[in-house]
Amino acid sequence: MTPALRHDLLFDDILYLELARHEHEAFRQLLSIIVPPEDVLDSADLLRDVLDDEATRRAIIEGACRLQSMIGEQSSADIEALYRDLMEADPAQLATWLVEGKPDPTRHAALTSYLSEMPYQLPPIPNLMFMRDPCAVVGNGLVVGHMAKSARMREALLMRYIYMQHPLVNGNEHVPAWFDKLSPANNNPVDAAATIEGGDVLVIRPDLVLVGLSERTSSEAIDALACGFAKQGSPVRT
Repeated sequence: MTPALRHDLLFDDILYLELARHEHEAFRQLLSIIVPPEDVLDSADLLRDVLDDEATRRAIIEGACRLQSMIGEQSSADIEALYRDLMEADPAQLATWLVEGKPDPTRHAALTSYLSEMPYQLPPIPNLMFMRDPCAVVGNGLVVGHMAKSARMREALLMRYIYMQHPLVNGNEHVPAWFDKLSPANNNPVDAAATIEGGDVLVIRPDLVLVGLSERTSSEAIDALACGFAKQGSPVRT
């Protein structure tokens, strides 16, 4: 991250990396004291696991490329080249690229370009540290985020598949999705008006949920979420 790029990635300032890593590890250790250590899971590890499945790997790659195409900053040829590179990567490399970004070799080599342009074919998603925003648990199901900012769209895609596919998270049971614009079966996945983030979703009781109307959560998404609760038999009543 550079001063010129930080706003594109939704940061007010540049993190001091070593201090951030130290604080992250301290937080992990604290969690391991509060809950059994085996219950403290790392999303990067879980992502590598789900990418071992060929069908899931293809679905995530197709979803990631579709989101990049929606942003509209790359040509169709660039998206096709990105798709080929991602499909050829092994699960470990693919997981790294999906979170940390896939460098663009034509831009990464030049320092002047690096300081002024996004030097990635697939940009990084550093906001993944805010774990409830892209995917919020409500009861026994999920509210899959439909992020208002393009820099965060891929977070929800990755967490959707982790929650739904990884046995350490879902216990090999079907996980209902109360709101899921990123489902491959969704007929209108690019509904720009219906945006929602889990940070605006507050579970008061099993039957009562508050949702904040904000710059990142729209009234259209709140209406759709209410319909999702009603249609799929969730415990939410209000």
